[in-house]
Amino acid sequence: MKTWQPSTELPRDFQAEVWDRIAVREENRQAQWWNRAALWLAEGWRQPRFAVSVAGVVLVTALLAGQIQSQVASSREWDRLGTSYALSIDPYAKAQMKLRP
Repeated sequence: MKTWQPSTELPRDFQAEVWDRIAVREENRQAQWWNRAALWLAEGWRQPRFAVSVAGVVLVTALLAGQIQSQVASSREWDRLGTSYALSIDPYAKAQMKLRP
């Protein structure tokens, strides 16, 4: 292995072409916004302040989404209970409900 040498000769501008292709790929990769965002996040996670801040924002967002969802479900349940109560105390309400399509 130590004595092996490549038998083919590379073109004169081979190294320059390789670096040009690498530069073009780097430019294309950096031009895409999601790569920049992913890089920003990856670098930010190294800092504890950033990681705790992002975790806090995610937690608060999840809590707010859960609160909104529970309010919607609770509102529907109260509407159902109100209708059920009205039907139980008003004998004419049952007849009216049956007449409606």
